[in-house]
Amino acid sequence: MTEEKRLGRYEIVRELGRGGMGIVLEGRDPMIDRSVALKIIKLSGMGSAMEERELRERFFIEAKAAGRLIHPHIVTIYDVGEEGGKSFMAMEFVEGVDLAGILSDEGPLPLARAAKIVAQIADGLAYAHEHHIVHRDVKPGNILITRGDRVKITDFGLARLTTAAGSVTQTGHAVGSPSYMSPEQVQGLPLDGRSDLFSLGVLFYELVTGRRPFEGEGLTNIIFKIIKDNPLPASALNPQLPPALDRVIGKMLAKSPEERYGNGHELAAALAPFTSTPETDADRERATVAILTSGKTVDFESDRILEVINDGKKGNSGKIIAAVAVTALLLTGGLFAWLKSGDGTPDAPASATLATEAPTTTPSAQPTPLPPKGKLTIRPSVPATLHIDGAIFGPVPAKEIETAAGAHTLRLTAPGYQLWEIDIDLAPGAVATFSPNLQLAPGTALVTSVPAGVAVSVDGKPQGKTPLTLPSLNPGRHEVVLSGEGLVEERRELTVTPDAPIRLTVTMTDDAGTLRVVGPAGASILVDGENRGTAPATLTLPVGRHTVALAKGGFHSKSLPVNVERGKMATLDASLAPRGYGTLRVTSIPWAEAWVNGKKVGPTPRTVEKVEEGSVKVKLVNPGYRPFATTVTLAAGGTATVSHSFTEAEELDTPAEEATAEEKGILLITARPAGTVFIDGRPLGATPVRAEGVAAGDRKVVIKREGLPDYARTITVVGGIVTRLAVE
Repeated sequence: MTEEKRLGRYEIVRELGRGGMGIVLEGRDPMIDRSVALKIIKLSGMGSAMEERELRERFFIEAKAAGRLIHPHIVTIYDVGEEGGKSFMAMEFVEGVDLAGILSDEGPLPLARAAKIVAQIADGLAYAHEHHIVHRDVKPGNILITRGDRVKITDFGLARLTTAAGSVTQTGHAVGSPSYMSPEQVQGLPLDGRSDLFSLGVLFYELVTGRRPFEGEGLTNIIFKIIKDNPLPASALNPQLPPALDRVIGKMLAKSPEERYGNGHELAAALAPFTSTPETDADRERATVAILTSGKTVDFESDRILEVINDGKKGNSGKIIAAVAVTALLLTGGLFAWLKSGDGTPDAPASATLATEAPTTTPSAQPTPLPPKGKLTIRPSVPATLHIDGAIFGPVPAKEIETAAGAHTLRLTAPGYQLWEIDIDLAPGAVATFSPNLQLAPGTALVTSVPAGVAVSVDGKPQGKTPLTLPSLNPGRHEVVLSGEGLVEERRELTVTPDAPIRLTVTMTDDAGTLRVVGPAGASILVDGENRGTAPATLTLPVGRHTVALAKGGFHSKSLPVNVERGKMATLDASLAPRGYGTLRVTSIPWAEAWVNGKKVGPTPRTVEKVEEGSVKVKLVNPGYRPFATTVTLAAGGTATVSHSFTEAEELDTPAEEATAEEKGILLITARPAGTVFIDGRPLGATPVRAEGVAAGDRKVVIKREGLPDYARTITVVGGIVTRLAVE
């Protein structure tokens, strides 16, 4: 095989497709004779050489994180590498089509089918989120559907890489898939797993209606709708959908992450009522009996009917018994069916071949009884995932679980804990209760703290908050650091061995003291510039040096240093000296409105008494002139004067200067007694006034007359028309 037919150690079979991030190939690993999917990631042309190196490093980090995800609904990453400047990853080869292709070919899917697909996606996302990995690009094109509608999620980690590339290059690269992004994602806010659940809500809406909930012309319009708009209920577009589904999708599409489902397990549980209907089960039961008695085989993993060669060895009675048994397994979600031979030993798993002799009776005329059921109650010592007969049921503890009576194998799995397994024989109508105490797996570290909820980092890398299970530490020594706001940082050394678990419990110590602040009642307290209420007050502060300031109207402010010691109380007695007052005189030519320390005091000339001593800000405003502002120092008991003459008229860009001749009108204004006229703040002189070339539209007219209140009115000017205003 030539060098061009290889990528690293992998043999290239054929090209499968191309996308914005690179090329996907079918390959073969000759070491173990396994088919793989090879994704070549395109990093060239995404920025400078330094930026490309940063992207390449991020690619290997993201791929390594995603490679730790081993789950039935997530495409497994086997390997990453670089060959001839090409960065690539080798992944599980999945035979199937993506959900985007199914939507394009089939349109909206039946609710039960769509709900089953979404529940599987939610299950896979929950597992990834438990391992602190957010997908960031959940969309139909990243969901592969294999035989029997089995889900495989792909492209974990690549969405984050795309985002990084977009932020580096700024142009020419799409950042994610905007129609499926959450409000926090389109705004560039921090993300957690609930962002993926929002994207999954968009996907679910599209699956059952054939339309996306947020559509529009252009990226800006779509982003605005994601942030602000609530879409039509799905049932409004598809009347066959129940109102209860609108509530589920509505919660998935909540604008605030706190209002969505907390994790994928909660969502999967909420979808359970929609995954099947009594009519569907009955139809399926009748179809199964008919198929089995007509000489065909059921593939119990995919629930599809396969043609088989008939051996003619069994009689009709055997076929009817087998049909009822297989129907029971199908209705209760079993993955495998076993046909028993005369001595009770299993003949073959997964499928069964039945004779083709014509039945002596019509099976459809015989009512098939529903299989008897029992209930399970499972309360493990830690949250875990329940598997029944090899199929994932979901998270436990949960409410009572109804399942078929008979023999079952129950398994509980939890990251970092040993597999718990038991074989049971559930009697019809019985309730079996289990409270297993899951044991830590060898090589796993469990870190707890008092109080709980403190941050944990291992060898300088954040891992989460206590209580925290660390199942993937390499054997050897590790430094564990626990930290929390107001707590003393604690450091411990762990030595991990592959043959025993480790439990580490740390009691945290408050890293704080108290400060008693005494001062004028109601004085504002600022600690290091942050408002902490009013005096008197007792504050809890971090250990160390702080600056405490007190301020109150009528008093001089004071700022003092304070040292807070762990577990001790310090007292700050900050008495404030009262402020004095003076008098301020303000004059201007012509008149103006006077503002003192941001407060309007009236037109000039004006004498303002009892002005607080110190720096005083004065502003003078006349509509026809540029505003004037100054600051003067006023001593207690003293007098300060501000006098100003306006000399430069303010140039205003008014609509009148931009309007055409056809858009201008004339204003004739008279007043008794006479006064000064202002139009849109511009002085036009004393009445009578003839104002020509006034732009059409609403214009504000103000007339100022000595000894009288200002006259103000809005006049509508019409182009080419003379408008008269007489004021008495």
